[in-house]
Amino acid sequence: MEKLRVGIIGYGKMGRIRAKSILESDRAELISVYDPVAPNDAPGSIVVGSEDEILGDPRIDTVFVCTPNFRTPELVIKALNAGKHVFAEKPPAFNASQMGQVIKVESAHPQLKLMYGFNH
Repeated sequence: MEKLRVGIIGYGKMGRIRAKSILESDRAELISVYDPVAPNDAPGSIVVGSEDEILGDPRIDTVFVCTPNFRTPELVIKALNAGKHVFAEKPPAFNASQMGQVIKVESAHPQLKLMYGFNH
């Protein structure tokens, strides 16, 4: 099985937890992270200057969305439209209209996987 090549958008508590898991895994490789508050504890030189750098990076096939939850639907849609698999923190949306938009975009990309972290 080929390793997932991951970019993380949002490097707060959950982004750091997800990064640690990725770094400890033999099934994934952490390519880059982005947070509007530039993290000084990210491993190596993987910090990038924008979300778009992660979404547009051809090396990245999977995006973890670990931002404040009001950003989740927007970033999930952008990542899917960029051709990336997506893992996002909960909640997936705040209303039926937002969820409908996510479902519509997900349905347009049947080759991609979308998963939410409902771990509690």
